[in-house]
Amino acid sequence: MNNSGYYSDTKIRSQIDPLLEEMAHIFANTGQDSTLKEIKDAYKKEWLLMDRIAKIDLEFSKTIRPYNEQEWKRNTMK
Repeated sequence: MNNSGYYSDTKIRSQIDPLLEEMAHIFANTGQDSTLKEIKDAYKKEWLLMDRIAKIDLEFSKTIRPYNEQEWKRNTMK
């Protein structure tokens, strides 16, 4: 059972949805012509947004953060 308030509490959902939308915009604006730095910056911004979501609803953040910090650092700090 998912104990996330995101699915049952409209206040939590209204705080998280704009952050999810911002995450979607970040990656919608990266593409084949993006530099490696731009892509790494997008991942860093995404990580910060997921941290903000975790402060609002830790359980929900676990469902949207598909990798752990070690994997993230390996992919963004090369």
